[in-house]
Amino acid sequence: MEPFFALFLISITIEGTVTYIRTWFVDNHFQWQQAAACVLGILLAIVYKLDYISLFDVTTTVPYVGNILTGIAISRGSNYLFDLLKRIMNYKSELTVADIQEEEMKG
Repeated sequence: MEPFFALFLISITIEGTVTYIRTWFVDNHFQWQQAAACVLGILLAIVYKLDYISLFDVTTTVPYVGNILTGIAISRGSNYLFDLLKRIMNYKSELTVADIQEEEMKG
């Protein structure tokens, strides 16, 4: 896995997570439904061993980090998860095209 792609993957994961947590507090009121969805998403991701980050050959030395991040992503719903994965796949394909073009130029 290219290190630059791993940085991109983690950066959009952090952006989405922080944005999501900010929505838990609206008008100084805690939105318990969103927090409950997040906890449920994390629990299900751990129980079913779901880890979308590992799908891109990015590994961690800390257990359950990928499961937790996946749980947060799935707790936001299928539209968010689809958009997230589409964004990642588009970026990954752009990197692949750039690598192919670079190899062709080298001859």
